[in-house]
Amino acid sequence: MAGNVYARSIVKWDGQNWSSIGEGPENGVASIINNENSTVQSIVYAGGKLFAGGLFSVAGSLEANGIACWDGTKWNTLGAGLLNGLRRYIIVDSDTTITSGYVYQLFAHKNKIYVGGHFHLAGDKPANGVAIWNMDTESWESPEGGFLGTTATDPVYPMPLLPGETVFLSGENSMAAGNKAMQHIAVWDGTTWSKLGEAAGYIYDLDFDSKGNLYAVGYFPAHEAKIVSGIGIWDGSDWKSLEGPAGFESSVNRIEINNDAVYASGYFRNDTTNKVITLARWQNNEWELIRGLGLASNELIYGGVQVMQFLDGKLYAAGTFTRAGDNFLVNVAAWDPEAKVWNKLKDNNRNLGIYDGYINATAKSINGIYAGGSFTLAGNVFAKNVAELTGDGWQPLGKDYENGIRGEIYCLLSRGDTLFAGGHFGSAGSHEAYHIAWWDGTSWHPAGIGVGGVP
Repeated sequence: MAGNVYARSIVKWDGQNWSSIGEGPENGVASIINNENSTVQSIVYAGGKLFAGGLFSVAGSLEANGIACWDGTKWNTLGAGLLNGLRRYIIVDSDTTITSGYVYQLFAHKNKIYVGGHFHLAGDKPANGVAIWNMDTESWESPEGGFLGTTATDPVYPMPLLPGETVFLSGENSMAAGNKAMQHIAVWDGTTWSKLGEAAGYIYDLDFDSKGNLYAVGYFPAHEAKIVSGIGIWDGSDWKSLEGPAGFESSVNRIEINNDAVYASGYFRNDTTNKVITLARWQNNEWELIRGLGLASNELIYGGVQVMQFLDGKLYAAGTFTRAGDNFLVNVAAWDPEAKVWNKLKDNNRNLGIYDGYINATAKSINGIYAGGSFTLAGNVFAKNVAELTGDGWQPLGKDYENGIRGEIYCLLSRGDTLFAGGHFGSAGSHEAYHIAWWDGTSWHPAGIGVGGVP
């Protein structure tokens, strides 16, 4: 679900509303394998088509092995028949099963789609971890067989990036590209592979600044740097580790470079307080920690960022969080680097559901309906375990962090503008209230001292 739209693993936002990619229950992508969730890990738009890669076996109504494209009207496979797309070997006790490949990243350049992931076949060609889809010939190409790990079936987790005429690719377990030895990263010039220095460890993300310096994210130990960020920089001749913020233990998993500012997501743990911040910016040889991401239900729990993208001067971050600054939302927010504030998407589909919990009871209100249970978000509104749904969307019962009930609600009863709530809790709003409380339309009240004593 995205807003109130049913969408299988991929969805489109037009600035006002969500929409699915394809119509009906067969929109998007899915898996036909029992107990396997479908995922989309990377998308790219090229030649008037949207290419999606991940772990799935169906696109629309077509069987598709890990990759497919949407032409604006329908889903299409990359290649014909059951040999389309990308497939991988699963070997157990010498028995080999061939199943859909797992795509981690896509990049488009000059009518070619570069694909990195965990797979061994592209169409009917051997291609270990990296392959190229030629949009002109509508066929698969294998760059000298791809990456080689310590064994033939090792996943190598390539992360492609394409500046100019060459492709930089890395692999966590990779030992060679084609028939050439490599150290975690190599360069493909369209004809052959070449080595790129001695990268100290595995690499998960790559990006370039305007000066041509290559930034790589993964495992980079400290040589001269006492505080390691997990970011390495290739200056054209050598790798060096980038120091992290002073006083913080750092681990970065993704970067996004905009106007030579490096935005890094991961975790930055304060050595003194142990508090974690999950986003930071490196610019002019200084770190700026970007605070505010976390869980609405618990301020001490940090929220992670998996994807970043700049658009119209704002950094859009997606991950696992339900709070961004003063906003309560679900997993996506926009950082304004000039105003230094978090913004939420203004979604016109306001009658959204309960995302992070469940409802146990409902009751009529004068303007709509009350819902109570165990949750912290009703639509994109922070509401502790109880909220009111009206024609204007969800409303919390109370102000700020003192709204709602601290505990689970099992039953609701309304009479006029008064709402009674019963359950397993010890406070309502800012008042002690043992297991029963009432709302007068403006504030919460205990019913005496309640029932049952301290919960």
